[in-house]
Amino acid sequence: METVLGRIAWLMRRIAEISMFSMMCLTMLDVAGRYLFNFPVIGSVELTELLMVAVIFSGIALSSSVRGHVTVDLIAMALDGRVRRFQRLLGEGISLVIMAMLAVVSWSKAAEVADYGDRTAVLLIPIAPAAYFMAAMLTLTTLYHLVDFVAALREGVKR
Repeated sequence: METVLGRIAWLMRRIAEISMFSMMCLTMLDVAGRYLFNFPVIGSVELTELLMVAVIFSGIALSSSVRGHVTVDLIAMALDGRVRRFQRLLGEGISLVIMAMLAVVSWSKAAEVADYGDRTAVLLIPIAPAAYFMAAMLTLTTLYHLVDFVAALREGVKR
């Protein structure tokens, strides 16, 4: 399971890197075109928005894969081992439930977007693939949180 999740994380990292680089190049071309040639890139805002989806949602999954979210554990440092393990289990459980709810809602929203055939305003790019990508990344993030929750369960509340 860890190797599969590791390979998926590698792929998500490449998607984020390529999307970020593409966004950088698009912005540079748009600014240069706008100010030097008075000819901006048509639809650059739409393309940037779609690239942002790739960066943000793959980044959420990547951050969850390495437990890289910002945490403040001032209170946890003062707790004894048993209470600290319970607090971790509770935190992992809450994270898992919230991410699962977001994943379920995002899948239904992606299906709704696909049914309506929503497209961007200028370039008429279908939005459904981006919506399904968001749903897939939230599902992957849920899977990472499930792995963390199971690990916290296995650790258990030792006496």
